Amino acid sequence: MKQCVMHLDRAKFKRNSCKVVAIICLAIEDSQILLVRLASKARDAGSRLEGHFGKKSLAFKLFLCRSFLTAKMEEGNDILEHFKKIKTLAEQLDTVGDPVSENDLAVTLLVSISESNGFFITELNSRAYSLSWELITSRLLHEDLKRKE
Repeated sequence: MKQCVMHLDRAKFKRNSCKVVAIICLAIEDSQILLVRLASKARDAGSRLEGHFGKKSLAFKLFLCRSFLTAKMEEGNDILEHFKKIKTLAEQLDTVGDPVSENDLAVTLLVSISESNGFFITELNSRAYSLSWELITSRLLHEDLKRKE
């Protein structure tokens, strides 16, 4: 009985894997089909696509690091867009194997905000806050809303 259940589970897994490969093939462009056409399993198709598109080279890591550390919010830009930009760069660094700590994320955000928010850093210095992404983003959003009113 147990053998029969395992066989059914295996068959269901293989069927689902084939469905995933089909979904991947439908989602990619025709020119990319060559990358996955010989894949018999979803994992194999994913590995082939990652091998082709997953840029984990040292040059790409350095590019992401430089982009993250030198990001600047231009005067007048939307602060939420800037938050997304910084967070996306941090997530990309994590994806290529170079995770960003919570403290580094918070410090990079503070360094990257526009000059008109300089008073905010002074305010943080006057209080005994520990730096966190949530604290800084919520305080910056609050200050941005006050300024827009």
